[in-house]
Amino acid sequence: MVGNDPCNGLLFAETNPCAAAGFAGGATTGNRSFRDTDFNNFAPRIGFAWDIFGNSKSVFRAGVGQFFQRERVSPYLPVAGNPPFNANRNGIRTLDNDPLNPSLACLDCSTSNGSPSAGIDLSVRVPNTWQWNATWEQELFPNNVLELSYVGSPASI
Repeated sequence: MVGNDPCNGLLFAETNPCAAAGFAGGATTGNRSFRDTDFNNFAPRIGFAWDIFGNSKSVFRAGVGQFFQRERVSPYLPVAGNPPFNANRNGIRTLDNDPLNPSLACLDCSTSNGSPSAGIDLSVRVPNTWQWNATWEQELFPNNVLELSYVGSPASI
């Protein structure tokens, strides 16, 4: 039983650094990734353009597609603050500290590894949305074009 072990509930990719640091908690996923690869992120897209009168002055364009969010790094950064990757050292430092070993000059010092403070939901799917557009392009006079477009996506829930 790991109880209040600083690594209680932590999951690591291939190796468990908690064991090397002397903690009882921590587990491994058995592979190099926390999540299984999602091969269902197929993003179909289709579009077309139609020169209505064949004179290249009036063109209708339309398209539709599914788009997935790129994986961001920022949600993973706070995880590096979990034990055993950080430790807190508390106490009172004296003025005559040893520059080679400053911890010798600490009175009533204690080291604490805290507890996990950040996590990631491993069951989350990659966010995606459908987007579409329709555009009418009309040449008004040479080198001047008027474009009227409708661009849409479903409302957020």
